[in-house]
Amino acid sequence: MSKHLPQKRPLLAHYTSVDNLRNIVVGEELWLSNPLSMNDYEELYFGLQHGLQAIHAHKELAQTCEALHCYNEFTSALDACSRRFDSEHALDTYVACFSEHDPIRDADGRLSMWRGYGGNGSGAAIIIDTAQLNMNELSPFVIAPVEYMSREARLAWINQRLDLFTTTLQQLQINKDNVGLAAAALFQRLLQASLFSKHHGFAEEQEWRVVYFPDRDHEMVLKSMFSYWIGPGGVQPKLKFRLAPLTGITAPDFGLDRLLHSIILGPTHNPLSRRATLRMLELERPSLANRLRVSSTPFRPT
Repeated sequence: MSKHLPQKRPLLAHYTSVDNLRNIVVGEELWLSNPLSMNDYEELYFGLQHGLQAIHAHKELAQTCEALHCYNEFTSALDACSRRFDSEHALDTYVACFSEHDPIRDADGRLSMWRGYGGNGSGAAIIIDTAQLNMNELSPFVIAPVEYMSREARLAWINQRLDLFTTTLQQLQINKDNVGLAAAALFQRLLQASLFSKHHGFAEEQEWRVVYFPDRDHEMVLKSMFSYWIGPGGVQPKLKFRLAPLTGITAPDFGLDRLLHSIILGPTHNPLSRRATLRMLELERPSLANRLRVSSTPFRPT
């Protein structure tokens, strides 16, 4: 069975600060970030840059295109896809990161995630139930697990895909009139692989990503949610996605109450902070108050 949605419907944890927990609960928004502003932005650059280099260096692919009399058209179309992404889509491609959550093994959250993303234990983990998602194949969102590989393995994967792509071109007898479509499909596959892959040193995160692709949002339904945030590094683009039904994108009953499975408060909160967080939920979103629990991990940051 595939480990991707919709065959697999895991619980997903979003480790964050209590301030962001409040923003999500009160504002009913999930903020997605541009991957180029994330701490692993080099992963995206690696996939795209090395992928494009591998394409231009693939001798059998070049020979096949030349035999089909469409090599110039193929390379021109591929370069045009890259330029179009940079100029039209790179700014508004957005990502939200989650960690796969086992309700038994991860009942207290994962210590490495508390340290890395949950305020060193002072934050919260928001657990989302993906079984409540009504998946739409035409949605501009793609939800999938991250693949962890060494750089050598990723380069080998790219070359394997190019071997397969070359065979497909030969079988379909692509010509100069339709090779542009093939180049666009190859670039899109390379982009998705770049967004859903990461160095194997991060494997313990068991990450899943929700990625918004603006070119899949043909009617630009979510354009009104394009926004920004001013942080320590300056102004950053954000997609402030409203957790409410949206025609053509979500199910009619889509919303925070349905999606949110539970909230785990980090292990370093003192008793007063725990009670205050419960009060916050009781005042701002009473329906979620009984879903709050506190991590019992005996963690004390140094």
